[in-house]
Amino acid sequence: MNAGEQFRYAIAWSTHTSGGTHENITNDVLTTDLDLYVYDCAGNLVAWSNSFNNPYEVVAFNSPKKQNYRVEIRVFGAFGAPFEYLGEAWNADDPICEEDNLDALEVSDGAEIDPDVNGIPNGGTKFAFFSIKGMSPTAGAPDPYPGMSTGPDPTGVTPDDILVSPPPFGGPFSHAIYARGTIDIGLLPGDDLDSLVLLDNNGPDGVLQPNLDIALFTLAPGSPSLAVGGFSAAMYL
Repeated sequence: MNAGEQFRYAIAWSTHTSGGTHENITNDVLTTDLDLYVYDCAGNLVAWSNSFNNPYEVVAFNSPKKQNYRVEIRVFGAFGAPFEYLGEAWNADDPICEEDNLDALEVSDGAEIDPDVNGIPNGGTKFAFFSIKGMSPTAGAPDPYPGMSTGPDPTGVTPDDILVSPPPFGGPFSHAIYARGTIDIGLLPGDDLDSLVLLDNNGPDGVLQPNLDIALFTLAPGSPSLAVGGFSAAMYL
């Protein structure tokens, strides 16, 4: 969603009927109460619709900046029917969420990141380290937490950076640059991290500590550092 564009999302579901014929319904009951919630890329609740006496919910707001949004549909109270037919509608002129393409990934202990297995990171002392492909929406975005690494990244998020999620002082649906590709790792502009093994020593704490933390990685074919160093995409560096 681009800055200034209106985000619109709506859901609707049916009542449940019984008795009589379709010309003479004797029982028409709204058995389920669904609510609609919208979160920004940092996990903050930005809009909601939670009425109780109608079979639809609608949210609409202007996006303050270019970012992705996450939509949650929740049941309020008990689910009052064996099933519900749900309809959804959103902006036709702009996708709700252009998804990032995750590339290299290192997760030391997934059970510690999300122990209740609900898809929401619980934080703590375990982190996921990863990189993204160049066509991802996050590529080129400003450093979410400038200075969390050894300094801000003037080029923003790029495919040669190692990212961390959740950052030590960020929300559960956020990320930060853990190591800058050109400045901290010594890569060349245009390099693309392809696989990753990372040891976050003296912690883990999710913060880069030069000369302590260790990363082994491969680069995608076409990365400039491969040709300059005489390496291949199959080599760990």
